Amino acid sequence: MAKRLSSTGLTRVELSIVCVIFGALLAIAIRGFLQEPVRVSPAKSDMRSLETAIESYFVDNRSYPPPVPLQAYSRKESKLRRANGWDVPGLFTGNGTVAGLTTPVAYATQLFPDRFAPEDGISFAYYASPDNEGWILFSPGPDRQYDLVPADDYDSSISQPSARLLLKTYDPTNGDVSAGDVWRVKQ
Repeated sequence: MAKRLSSTGLTRVELSIVCVIFGALLAIAIRGFLQEPVRVSPAKSDMRSLETAIESYFVDNRSYPPPVPLQAYSRKESKLRRANGWDVPGLFTGNGTVAGLTTPVAYATQLFPDRFAPEDGISFAYYASPDNEGWILFSPGPDRQYDLVPADDYDSSISQPSARLLLKTYDPTNGDVSAGDVWRVKQ
């Protein structure tokens, strides 16, 4: 018969089981909490590098690079459509007649691939405001679903982040695959 710690308390075996269960739950929570920032940090770093390129483009051209729909880079239409990314704008690399971020002047040597894009090889989504006062770079985040609608959720005339933008922002404390996008904005 197990010896009681007190007349109304738990036995040592019961207390040990509670501690093991609590420890396992804590380990799962810590793993999820630490894993997401590790996966998101490189994406944020790539966005900072692209920010420098976008601002350098602006200095030379007095406008931000033109956007192009991500569908132009897609090889798997169904995946991009399922992720709500078919009409999402992205960065234009440039061509022989229209300047972009990588040609004819290399403001960036490459467009970094977005590790959370619904298909490989697609870079970050990008939107420049019509008034040419700001831009937003964004990634669908770990859930791989585009939540932001930049023309609706980003307004360069108000201080950022706006309430609309915050509602669609990825938060690592919400679990392993939290909804929301990872973004970087020019105010």
